[in-house]
Amino acid sequence: MAKHNPFSIFRRNQKAWMAGLTLFTMFSFIALGSMLQCVGARNEGGGPNYVGQVAKTRQFGSLSYNDFLALRQNMFRLGAFLDVLYSAAQELKARPSLELEFLRTETNIATADSEILVDRWLVAKFAEKEKLNADDNAVLQYLQLLTQVVQADSNGNATQGSLPAQSLNNAMRLAGLSESALKDLLRNQIVYERMLRKYNAGRRMDPWYNAQRSGARMAFGYGDLLSTPGDALVAYEALNRMAKVKVAVFKASDYVEKVAEPSEAQTKEYYEQYKDVTFHPDSDIPGFTQPTKLALELVRADISDEVLDAIPMEDVQKFYEEHKEDFRIPKNSKPADAAGAAEAVTLPGSETPSLNALPDSALNALEGTGEEDAPTVEIPAEEAAPAEETAPAEEAAPAEEAAPAEETAPAEEAAPAEEAAPAEEAAPAEEAAPAEEAAPAEETAPAEETAPAEETAPAEGAFNYLKSEGLVAYQQEAEEAPAAEEAPAAEEAPAAEEAPAAEETPAAEEAPAAEEAPAAEETPAAEEAPAAEEAPAAEEDLEYMPLSYVERYIRTYIAAERINAKMGELNKQLQNYYRESISSKDGVKPADVDVKAFAEEAGFKYLMTTRPDGQDSAFPVLVSQDEAEIMDLLPAETLRQIYNSAPLPNAPQRVGEFDPENNAMQRFNPPTEFYVFRAIETKAQYRPEYEDIKDKVAEAWKLHKAADLAKEAAEQFEKSVKAENADFDKLAAESKTPVVETEKFSWFKSSFGAYGSYAQPSEIREAGVEVDQADRDNKEIVAPGWKFYETVFGLEQDGIGSCANQPKDRYFVVKVVEKDAPETENLEKIASDQSVSYVMETLRSVRLEQFHQDFIEQLRAKSGFEWQWIPRVEENR
Repeated sequence: MAKHNPFSIFRRNQKAWMAGLTLFTMFSFIALGSMLQCVGARNEGGGPNYVGQVAKTRQFGSLSYNDFLALRQNMFRLGAFLDVLYSAAQELKARPSLELEFLRTETNIATADSEILVDRWLVAKFAEKEKLNADDNAVLQYLQLLTQVVQADSNGNATQGSLPAQSLNNAMRLAGLSESALKDLLRNQIVYERMLRKYNAGRRMDPWYNAQRSGARMAFGYGDLLSTPGDALVAYEALNRMAKVKVAVFKASDYVEKVAEPSEAQTKEYYEQYKDVTFHPDSDIPGFTQPTKLALELVRADISDEVLDAIPMEDVQKFYEEHKEDFRIPKNSKPADAAGAAEAVTLPGSETPSLNALPDSALNALEGTGEEDAPTVEIPAEEAAPAEETAPAEEAAPAEEAAPAEETAPAEEAAPAEEAAPAEEAAPAEEAAPAEEAAPAEETAPAEETAPAEETAPAEGAFNYLKSEGLVAYQQEAEEAPAAEEAPAAEEAPAAEEAPAAEETPAAEEAPAAEEAPAAEETPAAEEAPAAEEAPAAEEDLEYMPLSYVERYIRTYIAAERINAKMGELNKQLQNYYRESISSKDGVKPADVDVKAFAEEAGFKYLMTTRPDGQDSAFPVLVSQDEAEIMDLLPAETLRQIYNSAPLPNAPQRVGEFDPENNAMQRFNPPTEFYVFRAIETKAQYRPEYEDIKDKVAEAWKLHKAADLAKEAAEQFEKSVKAENADFDKLAAESKTPVVETEKFSWFKSSFGAYGSYAQPSEIREAGVEVDQADRDNKEIVAPGWKFYETVFGLEQDGIGSCANQPKDRYFVVKVVEKDAPETENLEKIASDQSVSYVMETLRSVRLEQFHQDFIEQLRAKSGFEWQWIPRVEENR
């Protein structure tokens, strides 16, 4: 039996067993990996749910999911590297280069958008085909652009330099990059940008952008659109020119019956392509992943003008007296003559590890135009410079040199003091009584330019932003220093008004006064200076900022304190309810907090999510983030954070907490918006399986095909109306196409809302629909989108045009039946309108986005691009 013992058999054949085990393990890894890639693998632990092809092209082959993940990982690593560089610049209190800022933004966007990642891959493939390669020298030059910073000293003088080598080392280490890996990432970015600029050559990259090398170097590679004077007129008309149109509507749903039923393979392929895209009602891309839905209720309080006016003046005065030290005017103790020219600030170290072969000047290898001057930001010097120039006036007119003039002054004793006042030498004639006050009048210019200048020059800088009438006297007094030589003539007049006492003195008594002049000469100039320094009596009155200047700030502070206290009380009640409800063991929940009653009692707003159709509901209902944004519950960014955080039911959260003790910035800038909210019910995002929604997938596929038929019908209708000059309504009736007429509308509206000033497309209401109810009550013009506005306002009276709505599930043929005459306003007047600026910015942003989309669409068509699967990316993966 012993010879058949398995342990003895293993010992005798140990080497053979180990070799076989090794071969089996290798085979398992290789074969199993290949099998998973072929058949796909489902991983519920957070890994990829699908392993296969993301996209395919005729020219460049396919992009696998593994390659897609590698692209995203590279964006993460590059973004981490740039984040550390940005933080290093902030630690040096320097401003990073625009190149760094724009590239950080680009990487952040790319990591969160799968389509942009694939677009970058496609652009890079075309760049490789065009042989737009980048060598090491281009990488070094590019790195210098990213590491440039601008630092300002205490006098506002700007100095340009580079981040120290240690910062670069830290950035590489924290991002997990070696030098070769960093070079590869930057080389890929250079190639990407070169392709964009080559496509754009002669169309947008004019010499101005090449010279400035600002945002045009980054962003999407070709910067912003240039503004022209005509843009202001276009924006003005977009705000003020009204139009009314008739719209013939061709809906895809009306053509579904003409589409044949899809096969199992077609619907399965359609599902695989869009299964990880989140459904959005206004998107032209179908999505089968259901978005997160929340039922929210919240209490909101905004510090408006009405809230500020309701605070009694007695409370404001009390706060001012109790916190008066907070409003003390700071004084600069630095002597004026010590403020010399600022020395250049040299940043610690500018070499880079093994990448230190950087040219001193900023290079432009990416454009191939040779060297350029590095971009410098000139920060104007502070207004203390005039004080520096006046300080040497002590040498120009010393007090001792002016004294001899006093000895000859008695020759003019016969002249009255008031007439002698304009002459600086006449002052000694009054030395009998006000000698110490009048004589220094001649020395006022040096006195004000030396010792007092130390106080007045900084005070002028500290007060030049205060426009209160109570400070005019102080400002005038501070402004005397630069013009002291001319001022004495006018300023000595009040001093001469004291002369009547000297005039009443007999002439015989004036003679001894002249003999006493030597005593006056023995008096040091420093002792006589107090005559000129009597002005600080007025300065004491202005030792604190006036109440009229800080009244609004005090009211805001008081309102923030009171609202914060009430919000804290509500949050505490909700927290107690949440703790008691989750700790209840017998299943009996405590009494809930009546949030609506609390809001009404405190004078705050109570809001909740309602049904998407706008119908009233007694309790908050589940809505998606997009639906919540339409309800204007909270700012879009706040809603995004709420929906991404997966809040627990009934767990309250606060926004806008006021804590000036621990937040120094809030002491001077209190928040003006406060919220307490909670999710009553949550439904997390999920992706249903194909078998569960197979019928819906088939319906979506047919609707997509039917949209093409609707488009063809709309184009034919437009062609017929234009060619035959036919009656619009009659032709629509013959084709059984619904026609609706709109109320008059402009392209844009601009207003000041709870979240700041903005400009956005106006509401398009069908005839009879009330204001702000188009989303609910419009029957045919649904989600018109940007193209609708462009089409309408690109036409004149009786013009005909066509376009698709935003989700492209219906097509419109429009006829302009009424349009206002164009404005002929003065361009300068138009340009001063802030609303026009908002509209101009919006127009430029949309035009830039459309330019990029057109570029990508051309590349896709040229390469034969086709989506196989649009993967969903997570923010933290």
